[in-house]
Amino acid sequence: MKKETNNKEGQEQRDYELVVLFRPTVLKKQATDLIEKEVEKLQGKVSKVDDWGKRRLAYEIKKEKEALYLCFQLRFPYANLAELRQDLQRQDSILRFLLLKRG
Repeated sequence: MKKETNNKEGQEQRDYELVVLFRPTVLKKQATDLIEKEVEKLQGKVSKVDDWGKRRLAYEIKKEKEALYLCFQLRFPYANLAELRQDLQRQDSILRFLLLKRG
């Protein structure tokens, strides 16, 4: 696992993978901008975005049968992780997300 202390506050940076299911009406550009804004607000950085496309859900989530799947690779301070999760949960355009530590 890569750990670095290279941000302004000297916080430990870790690598994460974030998989997000967006409402199918959300455009990829809007979704990417939203995640990048939230991550950068908390001293993180998005290094890669993979578009998995629109897929049919196994069951309805918030009355949606499809979702736009995007996978983000992040470098983010561990201390701000809880705040990122709360910010993502508040977003109406996000149906579900999964945040995993890489490495």
